[in-house]
Amino acid sequence: MIPKVIHYIWLGGNQLPKTYSDCIKSWEDYAGDFEVKIWDEKNYRAHFGTDDFVESMLNKRKFAFAADYIRCQVLFEFGGVYLDTDMELVRSIEKLCLHVAFLGEEDINKPSCGILGCQPKFWLFGELMQAVKNANGLFTIPELLKNILDERQIARKDSEDITTIQDVTIYSEKFFYPYNPYGSAGRVQLLYRYVSKDCYAIHHWGKSWSLSFTQRLKRKLLKIMRRK
Repeated sequence: MIPKVIHYIWLGGNQLPKTYSDCIKSWEDYAGDFEVKIWDEKNYRAHFGTDDFVESMLNKRKFAFAADYIRCQVLFEFGGVYLDTDMELVRSIEKLCLHVAFLGEEDINKPSCGILGCQPKFWLFGELMQAVKNANGLFTIPELLKNILDERQIARKDSEDITTIQDVTIYSEKFFYPYNPYGSAGRVQLLYRYVSKDCYAIHHWGKSWSLSFTQRLKRKLLKIMRRK
C-alpha cells in the first residue's frame, strides 16, 4: 500500500495565497488521518543535505523546477501522495493508497503531476528525478514523465477511465483535472459543472513556472534534434 502521507512543497518563503490555503484545508476534510509534510528549503536540507541542481534552481528563483526534483525525491524516498498546493480534494483519497503507484491525465494522453502517489523506492520516480536533473529546467515535469511512460509503453487505454500497466495506475482527466483551461481544442473545460461523482480532486491551475525565450529556443532545438 501507499503510505498515508501527503507531501507538499513551498519554496521561496512567501506567504501562501488564500486559494492555496483553502485547498490545503480541504485535505483535512478528505484526508484527515494522513500525515502532512511540508517541504521547504529548511526541511529539505535537513533531510537531504544540499543538492547542486536544487540549489541552482533556488538561486535562480526557479522554484517550480526545484519542486519538480524534490517531489520525485521525497516520493522515491518515503512513498506517499504528492499534492500541488492548488489541488483541492473533494472526496476521500484513501482508495488511491491501494495502488502501487498512480497519476492522472490532464488531457487525452497527457499525464500531469499535480497529484502523484507511490510506494517507497518505486522505479518511476527514481527515473523521473534523474530526468528532471538532466533536463536542467528546459522541459517541464509532465513532458519528462510522458517521455518515460512512452519509452516503457505505459499509456491509458482509450476505452478505460483507469488503466494499470507495470504497476502504474493512470486515471483519466475526470478524476483529478475535471476542468482544464489549457486542454486540447474542443475539450477545454472551464466550469465546475464538468465535475463528476468520480472526481477526487480539482486542480486550480496556479502555474508557478515559466520559460525564458532562450529556454524555449533551446527546447525547440532539442525537440528537432530528437526527430533526426
